[in-house]
Amino acid sequence: MDLPSKWNVCFSDLTLKDGLIFEINNDYEKFEDEFGYSEDVPLTNEEALNLLNMDDFEDEDNSDDDNTNNKITICGISFEKLKTKMTDIYGDGKVMKLIKQKGVGNCVPFDAQVTIKYIGHVEHVDEPFDSSFAREGAETFCLNEGALIPGLEIGITTMQKHEIAIFIIHPDLAYGKYGCAPRIPPNEEILFVVHLVDYVDNGSVKEFQSLSLEERKQFANVIKSVQGKFNTAKDCFSKQKIKQAIREYGKALQWLEEAELKNQEEENELNKLLSRGYNNLAVCYNIENMPRRACTACNRVPIPTAKTHFNHGRALLKMGEYSKAMEVLQLALKMESGNMDIIKEIRLVS
Repeated sequence: MDLPSKWNVCFSDLTLKDGLIFEINNDYEKFEDEFGYSEDVPLTNEEALNLLNMDDFEDEDNSDDDNTNNKITICGISFEKLKTKMTDIYGDGKVMKLIKQKGVGNCVPFDAQVTIKYIGHVEHVDEPFDSSFAREGAETFCLNEGALIPGLEIGITTMQKHEIAIFIIHPDLAYGKYGCAPRIPPNEEILFVVHLVDYVDNGSVKEFQSLSLEERKQFANVIKSVQGKFNTAKDCFSKQKIKQAIREYGKALQWLEEAELKNQEEENELNKLLSRGYNNLAVCYNIENMPRRACTACNRVPIPTAKTHFNHGRALLKMGEYSKAMEVLQLALKMESGNMDIIKEIRLVS
């Protein structure tokens, strides 16, 4: 079944909450490996719907029919029959799950920011009541903030990155006794196909912000929150939200600069994190055409690398400081001879 080309329904309409973010995939800096973003496995509307039309759901009552090998259409699927193939997440039958494509890594944390593609159905209705596939883009939500119905949040926290799963959700954890007219009737179970594209763990940052000022300076507490901020910044960068990425990196680096260290091991780890943060901050500043700030970020890197000198040279070129740019780009080339990105920048100066 093809979905309408213009689909105006979204989760925010159904939950009366804001917070929808559209994902934009585009590589800015191939040289900047820190911003690598997990590959999205694309599905069309038809492919998403076909996840429901598999051998798992053959109508056993029609086994003698000439069309035994045909798949059941969505309109003909009985939720009760689907449930016999599914796992009961909490044991009360209110959130049922069937994995159609296994994921990788850890399950989604409780307070994560998730990027998903999804399609939602009510029983015996061929047309979905909502579909991100129809809008041709993954959508991002923060869990535990009311942006999604409770049953879907429960289901998502059982998923791994790149997993595709089907959920049937009881009305108690969906739209309840009132439903959401005209799309969802009262006391209606709903079915979602969900593709978890990616997630960012925000829980450590929230925990850090609840600490006292003295506790926030302890390096053991700082490092967890900084990793969370770095992940959020990376996610912002992948969506071309460069200014937001700058803010996230800036906050993380501020926490690192204020950290109190106990030993050499903590100092070594601090320098690694500062180097990572300032290198990536320089990339962001160059993209936003802020070369002076990019230079400042590069100068604050405790452990300069070829990437540091490359970004510094690029910033100096933007400022018209050609001789200085050549010096730092030559340093970068010495550290990574044969790197074509560095060579291309040097040719701009020559």
